[in-house]
Formats: sequence, structure tokens, C-alpha cells
Amino acid sequence: MDSNWKRIIISAPGKVILHGEHAVVYKEPAIAASLDLRSYLCVEKRNDDKVSVQFPDVKLAASWNIQDLKKLSILKCDPLEPQPLSEELLSSLREFTQQKKDTTDPKDLAILAFLYLYTAIQSKEGELSPLDFKLMSQLPVGAGLGSSASLSVCLSAALLTVHSVIEQPCYTDGDKVIFGQWSALHLETINKLAHQAEKIMHGNPSGIDNSVATYGGAIRFQGGNIQKIDRIPELRILLTNTKVPRSTKALVADVRKKYDKYPEIFRPVMESFRAVTEKALETYRMMSRDSINVTTDLYSVLEDLVDINQNLLKLIGVSNSTLEQICQLTSDYGLHTKLTGAGRGGCAITLLRPDTDPVRVEEVQDKLRSCGFDCWKTGVGGPGVVTHFILTQNEQALLKDLITVL
Repeated sequence: MDSNWKRIIISAPGKVILHGEHAVVYKEPAIAASLDLRSYLCVEKRNDDKVSVQFPDVKLAASWNIQDLKKLSILKCDPLEPQPLSEELLSSLREFTQQKKDTTDPKDLAILAFLYLYTAIQSKEGELSPLDFKLMSQLPVGAGLGSSASLSVCLSAALLTVHSVIEQPCYTDGDKVIFGQWSALHLETINKLAHQAEKIMHGNPSGIDNSVATYGGAIRFQGGNIQKIDRIPELRILLTNTKVPRSTKALVADVRKKYDKYPEIFRPVMESFRAVTEKALETYRMMSRDSINVTTDLYSVLEDLVDINQNLLKLIGVSNSTLEQICQLTSDYGLHTKLTGAGRGGCAITLLRPDTDPVRVEEVQDKLRSCGFDCWKTGVGGPGVVTHFILTQNEQALLKDLITVL
């Protein structure tokens, strides 16, 4: 990257599971898509010999001297082929930060992931740069929306660019272009490094969250294979956060126990999940190529699939009274809702037709918020990681506390 740079701003989206959660454990397909809710990372040069991070969403504020960081054992590795995670590497990071081995604190894990990426991604000469990292996220932490992957992708893209391992996208089209996207080859590098950071925070993640945050749009994943979906319509949703904590690991284990006990019942249920997912993919393709009138008619199909998917999730025991309350409340307004992710808490998504009355949507949001939920009107299928050349007015307002000079 040009040595005269002073600041870069990078953002990456969160993700939702549209169809197929839990069934994917049984090698059935599922669909994940990017959210219009994003994490924004501002990286600025410092005039001293320190590196600082401020991630207020996980209450993280820390700084280190570069001379101290040079003591970490992962220095001077190839930034394109960083050391894979090992217990020795994690022990080195924990010793440096004086953390316990079994920590689950999001702040502690974010520190480990940051230090891994910062010291692994550097110039070929092995020099470390004094930098200031500030992150602001629209994504709630721990809600199953890929907030940590969004952070990991932002950090990977920023550090690879700052250290000239990959080139910053060109800004060529005047005022029409407000952000730039990297080439497919560079995105692959960003994604690979972000996945390593995700392993620090989640142990053995599938790679779905960081892939969506990197590439945007939507992906089909099955049996460990991730395939980008070329066509997905612009879908609008209400995203509701129950704020009820849950353990994905425990929920997956609970469903497995029932599956093993009643395989003749649960096997056809998982096949029904697959049928819903494949029908949704077929409908997306039709909506992307057909006329507006036909596309509007196809929303009835998507609404049916949302309802069927939710009933299947309820059948396997991962819904709960809170999620059913949201489904019933939105149904009273003629809207269709399903949980997204592990269930028994976390978030729900409500499909909005293009012609849904905005007043009705606001009424639903007010009703949900009066019940104590957080609720956003947002979209799915937008861009993955980007660097921002021009901030929109909304982004300027959003990031006013993130950057010192607009």
C-alpha cells in the first residue's frame, strides 16, 4: 500500500441462515446470506511505537509496545501461508496476554485473534507498524449473526492491505463509486486468514461465517463444501434479537440425541429440511430472472417455505416460547417468521414483500420492541468485505465516534 496513506476504513457484513440450520449437521444443504448490518474498522497510523485496539462492543481497549510484540513466536512467517493454529501457538498468545487456557470471554478471544492476525500478517521484512484499530459493529455479539467473523475479515483485509500483501482496490469511477472490492484471488487470501482467526474464537468453525463476510451474497453449504450462489434476489427482512442466550453446542447435541433415539422419525425430517432448502434455491433463481409481477407471486412460495422451515425447527425441539411469541406477533400482521441459527433464543427473521406497507412494518417493530426485543429492518445478499473511499451521510453519522476527521 502507498506509504503516504493515513487512514483506511473497511467493513464486512454479518450473516443469517435462511434455510437448513441443524439439518446441515446431518450433511443436508443449508443457505446462509450476508446481512446489511456490518462491522466497520478504521485503521490509522500512529506517531509512536505502539499498537492500540478499541473494540467497544466487547469492551476491549488495549495497547502494546511494538518491541514487546516482536517477542511473539509467530513473527517472520509468510503472510500468504501463516502458521496453522496449534496448541503451541495458542499457548504463546495466551502467555503473552496472561490469559487462562479455558477462557470464553469474547474480549479475551478477540485479543488473541487480533494478535495472531497482526503478527502473522506483516511486510516481508518482518517489520511491525504502529497502528490504531477502532471497530464499530451494528451486529449484536453472541446472537449467531457472525459478529466475530465480520471482525476477523475486517482485520485480515486491513492488515493485508496495510502491509502491501494485497493491493488496495482501485478507485476509478469518480463519485459513482463509494467503496472498492478486492479481486477473487485477494478475497481468497482474506478469507483463509480470517478462518484461522475464527478458529481461535470458536475452536473448529465451519468457515461459513467468514466466507459470507468475505464474499457477501449467499452461499449453499453441505458436508463441508461451500458454494457461492450466483443469483439471489434482494430480500428485505425484519431481524429480531430475542436477547435470550443459548449454547449452539448444547442444542446440536440435544438434537443428535433425539435423532439417534428416533432415527425412523428424524431422518425424514432432515430430508424435509433439504427439500425446503432446494425449493428456496429454485425460487431464488426464478425471482432473479423473471418479471416483477412473477417475482411478486413467488413471494408466496418463500412465505410458505419460511413457515414450513419454522415448523420443522419446532418439531425437532429448537424453538421456544420466546421465538413462538415473535412468530405469532408477526403473523397477526400477515408476516412470516422463522428462527435463524441454533434456536431457543438468538434471532428470528421475518420476510418482507417489496410492497409491504411501511406503516405496518413500523407497527410490528414497535410491538416487538415493546416486548423487550431488539429489531432492525434490513436486507440480505449485499456485498462482502469492502474498503470505503467515500462515506455516505448515514455512514458518517454512524462512524462519527470511530474516526477523528470525516
